[in-house]
Amino acid sequence: MEIQIIELNRKNINSFLDMAFSEVVERTGHRDTVTLAAMTSSEGIRMRAGIMQYRILEKAVEITWLYVLPEFRRSKVASTLIRYLLKAAASRTGNLIRVFLLDENMADVSAKEMAGFFRENGFLEQENVPGPFCISAGEFLLAEQSADEAKMEKAYSMVTPFEECTPDLIMQAMDELRIKNTSEITTADKKNSYISESNGKYHGVLWSYYHGRTLTIGGICAKDMRTEKRLFTAFLYGIKRNVRYGDRIMINSDELMDELMKITLPEIGKTTGILLTQKLPTG
Repeated sequence: MEIQIIELNRKNINSFLDMAFSEVVERTGHRDTVTLAAMTSSEGIRMRAGIMQYRILEKAVEITWLYVLPEFRRSKVASTLIRYLLKAAASRTGNLIRVFLLDENMADVSAKEMAGFFRENGFLEQENVPGPFCISAGEFLLAEQSADEAKMEKAYSMVTPFEECTPDLIMQAMDELRIKNTSEITTADKKNSYISESNGKYHGVLWSYYHGRTLTIGGICAKDMRTEKRLFTAFLYGIKRNVRYGDRIMINSDELMDELMKITLPEIGKTTGILLTQKLPTG
């Protein structure tokens, strides 16, 4: 069986919709993201076998998605994708390839199973690495009831959802706030992303997106801490209107998010995941 790797774009990704979450599809074709597909050929028949996506960061290449159809597993499809990445990434940027695995982000295998594959392909593993806050719809609604409803509603009234903004207004806010990662914002979930603005001046933006059934905060950019807290509080107040049974809310951990979670939903703890890394070849 022959395996060929091709790079996907906004058009041909549509032939692989059954292999990827919506976020993978939406990010395909953006400047900092590469989406690869593995095609097999046997006796003149060409078939789709797998898909991988990675992001090019300043000092690393991060694998954000890897999926192989069940009938092609154990056929070296995923390994071929990894080898292709090792060769391609070495000439692009960074000195490290990394992948962070959470059961909540897996399609039909566990994080442990996927970690085993990466170990077989030369990655080093760190278990129980602090990860994001990952809250089920039920956990969120229960925890949210203990929050100050009046303060949350007030914060929500002081921001504007993307769905009520024109594309020009969103771009204007991004320009004024000097936000560079435009790909994440242009593909954001419009119901759960917000702009803080008053008197024609933009104070901050919070954007989020769905990764399958998981809603994730992509980032916050604000001129001051008050605006950051307002945007985050508005986000929490707003998603209770849109959250569906079976959804999850994932909030990536950093100093700001940790502080905001302590203030707003103190009973929610972080998840842990598996971090795997491999140094890129040199020379």
